Amino acid sequence: MNLHGPRGTLKEYNDAHGGPQAYLGTTVPGFPNFFMMQGMLLPRLLTIALPMTPRLVGTGPNTTTGHTSVIYSEESQAPHILDLLAPVRDGVLTTVTPKDSATDKYNDMLQDRLEDTVWSQCASWYRVGSHGRIFSTFPGPLCEFWWWLRKPRWEDFEVEGPGAKEWRRRHGSSRLAQLGTVALVGALGTLAFASKGKSDGLSEFVDQAVRTWSEMSLSC
Repeated sequence: MNLHGPRGTLKEYNDAHGGPQAYLGTTVPGFPNFFMMQGMLLPRLLTIALPMTPRLVGTGPNTTTGHTSVIYSEESQAPHILDLLAPVRDGVLTTVTPKDSATDKYNDMLQDRLEDTVWSQCASWYRVGSHGRIFSTFPGPLCEFWWWLRKPRWEDFEVEGPGAKEWRRRHGSSRLAQLGTVALVGALGTLAFASKGKSDGLSEFVDQAVRTWSEMSLSC
């Protein structure tokens, strides 16, 4: 499928980033109302009577799993897509598009985590050209993927439409949620420091918890 957006084609976007990438494996900057899902081997359109018809294509980058069913990926993405489309369906917005900054930050985090996995140690079809960017695999349990998708982080999206200004005002970043996340990460960090030299298992667990909760700030 030769998909065109306001800024060029999907192939051009992927080539500029060394391979396919998307925000939460679902949306792509420069392609309004365009959504990808895991598991659909053939591209197809989801036709809905909206000012700009949403398009649904498979498969989303970094949504493949090596430990469970891809159905869970789809079940996690579907409610997220519906949440993003709700204000479009209601006529409040006309388009929803992820920001470049949020998409790049998310994918940099994924690639950083993938460097420590077996997927980076071999040539496979999970990578661009067998040895390039790992564009297929999600570097963690799919329950973590679900957690990030459970509610839209609207400050990571560009929105247009008659109610866009009010929507941005009402759905901006939650200061309280951010402060809560910082406090939790700080507490875990203190515990990690205190556990050093006492129990390798406990220390490793807390270190992982700190990293996970830091990354979960994507969706808090």
